[in-house]
Amino acid sequence: CRRSPQGATARSCSWAVYRPVRPQAGRISSPGGARADGDWMNAVTILLPVHRAGPELDGAYASVVNQTLAPSEILIILNASDDATRQRALALRAPGIPTRVLELPEASLPRALNLGLAEARTELVARMDADDRSSPQRLERQVGAMSEHPGLIALGCAYSVESESGRQLGVVRPRPPAGAPRPAA
Repeated sequence: CRRSPQGATARSCSWAVYRPVRPQAGRISSPGGARADGDWMNAVTILLPVHRAGPELDGAYASVVNQTLAPSEILIILNASDDATRQRALALRAPGIPTRVLELPEASLPRALNLGLAEARTELVARMDADDRSSPQRLERQVGAMSEHPGLIALGCAYSVESESGRQLGVVRPRPPAGAPRPAA
């Protein structure tokens, strides 16, 4: 999901990860709070680890706050980021969607993601990079698939590769393991 030497950018390349535990104290049970019908799976946290990012971070953030299913929270994890990235991340806010900025002094993507998982207040976690863009229905479709198949622990998605000008260069679709459910396109 990174810029290639040819200047292409991957869009909507992300994961939704389900942690199979029931809500506990301090965890959000649904985007609107606890629900009597037990629909806790509609809550989702966005993990957005960032090392050094410019305006592409603004685009990634905008693409998740404008979802048809709004995230319950967004965690931006500064992964040994520079001051400019830190200031950009601290300025990002969306009405009604809590955004927290966490920080690691030494760069480590696995540590950044583990910190985000530890801090997430929801049972579902969607991951993306600062140069990704999510289609507006991404969370709705992925959370829906996770709800329909409660045994899933992770769900990947296809992504399009676009030129710097926004022209689509192709679509990459991961192959599911044999026998795995595949949501409709």
